[in-house]
Amino acid sequence: MKIKYLFPLLFLIVLSCAANQQIPGWISKNPADSAFYTAVVKIDKKQPNYRQIAQDNALKEISMLIVTQIESTIRLSEEEYNGQLNQEYSSTLKAISSAEIRNLQLYDSYETKKEYYAYYRLNKAEYHAQRRLQCERALSSANDLLNRYESVNQDLMQAVPLLLQALESLVDYMDLDLVYNSPKGQVNVYNQVMEELRSLPQELKLHFAEDRVKVISKISTNQHISGSASYRHAPAPNIPLKFSLIGQEGDILDKVATDKNGNFDFQIRKLHSGESPQRVMVELDREHFVKYLQKDSVQSIWNGINFAPSYLWLDVQKPQICLDYSFISAYQNGLRENVVNQLATLDLGVTQKRDDAQYLLKIRIVAKDGEHLSNMKHYTSYGDIQLTLQDAKTGSNINYIEQMNMKSGGKSKEAAQRAVELDAVKLIGEGLLYRLLYEELLQ
Repeated sequence: MKIKYLFPLLFLIVLSCAANQQIPGWISKNPADSAFYTAVVKIDKKQPNYRQIAQDNALKEISMLIVTQIESTIRLSEEEYNGQLNQEYSSTLKAISSAEIRNLQLYDSYETKKEYYAYYRLNKAEYHAQRRLQCERALSSANDLLNRYESVNQDLMQAVPLLLQALESLVDYMDLDLVYNSPKGQVNVYNQVMEELRSLPQELKLHFAEDRVKVISKISTNQHISGSASYRHAPAPNIPLKFSLIGQEGDILDKVATDKNGNFDFQIRKLHSGESPQRVMVELDREHFVKYLQKDSVQSIWNGINFAPSYLWLDVQKPQICLDYSFISAYQNGLRENVVNQLATLDLGVTQKRDDAQYLLKIRIVAKDGEHLSNMKHYTSYGDIQLTLQDAKTGSNINYIEQMNMKSGGKSKEAAQRAVELDAVKLIGEGLLYRLLYEELLQ
């Protein structure tokens, strides 16, 4: 009898389990609840830690719902501030992360052999109350930083980090009321911070000691240029500055800080181009302050603050070379001007006066007798080429190149020796001169 009743009992149990495993409606239709942010996720159970993955995905979905809602709120309340719209801050919403969402609730779940479904939700009232509390803490912190700024606002190096840190405290709460109730009364901390940031450029002034200076291109000059910085009409010490050549290439000392008296000194080491005039620009080195920033949106705002640069005109002169050219032979072609033209193609100047030159270029071409091939009515001659580059002021050698026993020929001894000069000048133009000058003037 017991076996007789066992099978019907098992059948009822199976039916009961099947009824309990009915697919919940929230799987096919995402639930809508005005009191909650909701997310339904489906995960393949083959993945390790699939339950944790489901929770992480739900956090991401709900984070995006919150971001979308806040972004919409900011867009609706957008208003112009000093000619600039607040929409620049919409990018800060990306800073809202899953880590900031607490009390996420697993409301329901469902499993098949292959898949796991989870229904998560977050109470809107609790979340926004928590966020308002975080905003109040941020406001208090930003207000403290603003008060500290007011006590050191004569010192740009202390003032900028305080304002940027205050802004970082606030940017995640642009959709909320950013008014702080202080003993002095109500203060819109965000507006105050932005007003102070935007006032900085008109208070910082950079000056070169001269409007124009003369610089020789292509040589290592290490020419020192001086100037000064002032902030709120007083010398500005320790200000980080950045220097750059406008539209040209060269080697300059590109980052310098002002000294304790607000003065700066930077070097023009080498200008690669002989184009004149050129310009050097000096501006506040914004990158120096980036180390205080953690949020890209604040860095973008900081980069948008327009500090006026200052400019220095460079009257660029080509390096002057005094050419000492000799063809040692009884016969002359007068090819000195060919070498002058070759120097010009290398963007170098030539002067007759050694006192006006930075370099002395000695060229010696020596013609030597060769053979007379009477049966061919042909004469040969040999030539030695010696090129020396010297410092015009000290006479010290900078570089030396020679090519010995170059062979030339002609129908007479005179023609053969004249050919030596022609061939030598050709070789000089085709590579010898460039090799001689490259390291000092052309690289």
